[in-house]
Amino acid sequence: MKFILITSIGLLILFSSCTSIRTTAVIPESQPILKSIQAETKTGFPAKEVEDPQGILTLEKAIQLALMQNPRLAVYSLEIRARDADALQASLFPNPEIEIETENFAGSGVYRGIDATETTISLGQLLELSGKREKRTKVAVFESDLAAWDYEALKLQVYTSVVRNYIQVLALQEKIELDKELLNISEKLVESVKKRVQSGGLSPAETARANVVVSNAEITLQRTERQLLATRSLLASTWNGKGLFATIQGSLEANRKIPEKDIIKQKLDQAPELARWSVEMERRRSSLELAEAMAVPDPTISLAYRRINESKDNALVAGLSIPLPFFDRNQGNVQKKQIRVKQGVWEKKTVRNNLNTRLESLYPNAEALAAEISALRQTAIPQAEKAFVIISESYQRGKFQLIDVLDAQRTLFEARRRLVDSLLDFKMTITELERLIGRDLQSL
Repeated sequence: MKFILITSIGLLILFSSCTSIRTTAVIPESQPILKSIQAETKTGFPAKEVEDPQGILTLEKAIQLALMQNPRLAVYSLEIRARDADALQASLFPNPEIEIETENFAGSGVYRGIDATETTISLGQLLELSGKREKRTKVAVFESDLAAWDYEALKLQVYTSVVRNYIQVLALQEKIELDKELLNISEKLVESVKKRVQSGGLSPAETARANVVVSNAEITLQRTERQLLATRSLLASTWNGKGLFATIQGSLEANRKIPEKDIIKQKLDQAPELARWSVEMERRRSSLELAEAMAVPDPTISLAYRRINESKDNALVAGLSIPLPFFDRNQGNVQKKQIRVKQGVWEKKTVRNNLNTRLESLYPNAEALAAEISALRQTAIPQAEKAFVIISESYQRGKFQLIDVLDAQRTLFEARRRLVDSLLDFKMTITELERLIGRDLQSL
């Protein structure tokens, strides 16, 4: 027993002298666009759910709720913890083995009883060479780091989803106001037409034509209200809510001054999609180092205490076993990991190319939409309003036909509705550009 105690102490000293290894993920710094959002976004979500908002909802509140309660974020948060547990497991030493062996008993002759027994108590330990434990742990830690990067990327994705849905709700709210205004004008026009029909100035067919316009306006309003209801539900789903809020606060108006494309391009390296590849390449190189280390066989050493009962003598037995790498030297895995490293270089280039392609597509679209908004505001809508007023007044004096009024009315409201669509598309495009680099464009 003294032998076992001494050996155990020796192994404990050996293992405790080894350097400690990191076993938890390094959490990347939050993207600049998320830093202003005061929300609990650490791993692990609140134990109790936050109440679904009611009344007026702001964009900042919607983002806070989504970052706190989005189910996918909860899954990714727990994935980091699971990867940390994998890293902890990878950092552990192999357990020592104890073996007790008794021989030369219950036989015949001198071995009939237990007087001739030999009892051996041995303690063995696998010794991992070539830094296998450190390299194994390093790979597992990089896996955990990647999970943290994926979590940050998902936060940005959730943020973008909230903003996109929020903007769409804003646009639909404005369209409903337009639809109500159009319906109100159309109903007044019907009353005007009825009076002229009664006075004999118009054919009764004109009343039917005006009523069709009212009916179409009602259908358009109802369709927009259904779209608003569906989009509100999509927005609430980002925080797993029910959409109990009454309305949202905000405006589609935005600063249409866009930074130079080259300035935005300089920030692409900080995009989570690309930044994570620094960790990914480290993981692949570490996996290659581990595969190369696995080619080195690990010996198992043992030391035993033997008691010879017949002579009442004691003895020590030492042992060493080691696999002979005649056939399997982990060649296949080493080759695969080498290929994975080379493959990663090209995958990183592919990600960078995809980001550049998206930037090249989004940027001119944003410029075109900004120009379109200016044209609608400065030319199309003022001219349409002027034409509608002149034709409406002239119609009352009998200088224009009803169809001319309806055409001017349709042209005006189509232009105003198109402005809402252009503002929506512009803000959506800006949101996508900001998602690419993880920061507000106005901060550049």
